[in-house]
Amino acid sequence: MTNAGTVQFSEWPREALQAVPACPICKSSSRSLLHADLVDNTFFTAPGKWNLWQCADCGSGYLDPRPTIGSIAEAYGTYYTHRLTSNTRRRGLRGKAKRWLELLSENYVRSLANPERRPGMLGGFGIALVKMLPPYREVIDAGYRHLGRPVPGADRLLDVGCGGGDFLQRAQYLGWRAEGIDFDPKAVAAAKALGLNARIGSIDCYADMNNEFDVVTCNHVLEHVYDAHHLVKSMHRIIRPGGRLWLETPNINSAGHALFGKAWRGIESPRHIAILSYQALNSILTSAGFAITHRTKWNIQHIRGVFSASEAIRAARDPRATRTPLLPNWRLVKGLCLEALLVHRREFTCLRAIKRVDRPL
Repeated sequence: MTNAGTVQFSEWPREALQAVPACPICKSSSRSLLHADLVDNTFFTAPGKWNLWQCADCGSGYLDPRPTIGSIAEAYGTYYTHRLTSNTRRRGLRGKAKRWLELLSENYVRSLANPERRPGMLGGFGIALVKMLPPYREVIDAGYRHLGRPVPGADRLLDVGCGGGDFLQRAQYLGWRAEGIDFDPKAVAAAKALGLNARIGSIDCYADMNNEFDVVTCNHVLEHVYDAHHLVKSMHRIIRPGGRLWLETPNINSAGHALFGKAWRGIESPRHIAILSYQALNSILTSAGFAITHRTKWNIQHIRGVFSASEAIRAARDPRATRTPLLPNWRLVKGLCLEALLVHRREFTCLRAIKRVDRPL
């Protein structure tokens, strides 16, 4: 692992640490130590060892101490959102299989973007095949955040934490007027290099805005922010009545966390300063004025990706250089079964909600 030893045994500056005596999600001070001496074993860029506590009331996990707001940028030096999208294709049997799946996906997404457009290679058969395979269809739908083509006049979308802009490209392809924000200058630069409408900042960039967006998406951002309630309430304010929120975040109660412990890929200390439970996220959204319309679906790609990375972390390998195996091992089989049966044990909590029209601002 490149630079792993240097990262693990150096310290985060003491003056750049902040004590967190109570749960940042529900404010309860009742807790237990979940994992001690966590290190950055994912990107190998953040120094320090970290303790993850679990709230006895809402079940969420959180770091105490955690980096201060002014210092947290040091943990993002080699973060994945800095990369431009790669068009490199794999070779061999795996590469051919991947290409055929891409062709199926392209046909299906083309039908979402313009139902009247003539199907491409594989034709209508490819579209029908995807629709007949719910697990594969969910992988594609989740990549497009369960969006279809927008209704004329209701097509404004904001992606909070847009990273390098991969999703903004997908949303634009479907016909959305998409824009994004991210606090990471390198990520925003990558998005702008693709010609996308992105700017540096947080949700506070829209502090003077109300009822403007038809859809707001927030993909793996909540675990990074210092005030989850403020973010959710702000997103509620800028969505028009009846507009939609799509939000996904790691699940502290997942089967993967139970199986891998401190090697679970979803921990990612110290960038993930709070990892919510399924119940806590439901509570935050409903208390902010959202009505949840769709709950987490079973997503085989999420499970395989997280389990593969967690296996690498457990074996002291670089998870970024690990290829997902074609054949499942016993942990993956167990995880697939658990997460197929129990919605609150899935790797990520993905909720879709609408802004209730009966809720005053």
